[in-house]
Amino acid sequence: MFPAVLAVCLGAFLATACAARPGSPSSVEIDAVLPAQASWTLFRLGGLRYARVPATAQAWADTGASADGSARSGMPPGIRWLAIPSPEGAFRPVQALSAARGYFYLLDGASSRLCLYDSAAGLISTFPLPERFTPFASGRAAVFRGADGTFVFADYAAGEAFLYSDREGVEGARAWMLRARTKMPVGWRDCTQPPGGEEIYCRSGGSALRFDGALNRIPAHAARPAGDPALTGASEAPSSRLFWDAATREWVLEGWSADKTPLFHFHPARRRLEPPASR
Repeated sequence: MFPAVLAVCLGAFLATACAARPGSPSSVEIDAVLPAQASWTLFRLGGLRYARVPATAQAWADTGASADGSARSGMPPGIRWLAIPSPEGAFRPVQALSAARGYFYLLDGASSRLCLYDSAAGLISTFPLPERFTPFASGRAAVFRGADGTFVFADYAAGEAFLYSDREGVEGARAWMLRARTKMPVGWRDCTQPPGGEEIYCRSGGSALRFDGALNRIPAHAARPAGDPALTGASEAPSSRLFWDAATREWVLEGWSADKTPLFHFHPARRRLEPPASR
């Protein structure tokens, strides 16, 4: 009898382990979701992988459940993960930032640099971070796009934010100029940014915080959609908005198709992708 009980227990353990394996659709962590022309790009930075999914309701139609129907998942079916091209030297991307024309930046924590990629994920250039953020303390700092082509460096540990402009220096080298340094609210962290936008959305404890691209504090409610086709005039482009979830006390990115069909909810603080609540 004992072997039979042991076999049952072992079988239950293996079933549980398999259901929670990292590769299962409901457990895959997504580090960022950014628009790229008529698609959404998903990033798994730890695995040096990205995937493109068309920004259409059809492509995201079956994200309501995992393959066996046991769990809700925001992962589109048949997703194909591709390798992120690596620059020379040590490379450990820790953050993805949206750029113009579907381009994007990857923040390389290993070599403390920003890497610019085109809309086809081809590497264009790299340049070092400001000296203050070298080496880069991932988890204690983050980088965002600021107003007028600037970059905002958030130092969560010090409770400060720095506004830098990026300029071409001697012999084509990149040079950083510090334009502003601001003390931020106590406990601020978990900041995120709408794709293509300049505003920065953070939290402090259970409260929502919002800043413009020049680090001025603005009301946290009534956030407008970013990249809305009605505002940009690009009707073929996907759009998104950030909203505050009072129940979980976090910012959530809602991604839409070009015709404003909600496709997914992305939780940056938890790196989780889910179907929109309407499904």
